Amino acid sequence: MSTTTDRTYPTMVGSQAVELPLVPLNDDLTIALLICVDMGVAFAETAGRELAELMRPAQPEIVVSVATMGIPIAIEASRARWMTWRLTARTAVAASAAAIVRLTPKRSISAAANGPISP
Repeated sequence: MSTTTDRTYPTMVGSQAVELPLVPLNDDLTIALLICVDMGVAFAETAGRELAELMRPAQPEIVVSVATMGIPIAIEASRARWMTWRLTARTAVAASAAAIVRLTPKRSISAAANGPISP
């Protein structure tokens, strides 16, 4: 099994055309990998703005993202003018318009605020 990737998967993220690298996980499984932090600020801004418009009819009070890779999109989606809360890098762990979901515990954020979100 090769660990290098020179194949890509063309797709759309909202209005943006991207070429995602194909990464083999084993001999039988290959994934198309999107690491949004590698795509640049303009990509995150556009994707977040478009995602916010898709969510607008539901009027969510909070945006939830997986830790690390989804944070830039969650930040941008939470900046929609109709959102009650805003997420900034400084308030990423505090109560805000976005919550970060971790699959594994991290000591550095174990003392983070938790509980109901209110304005």
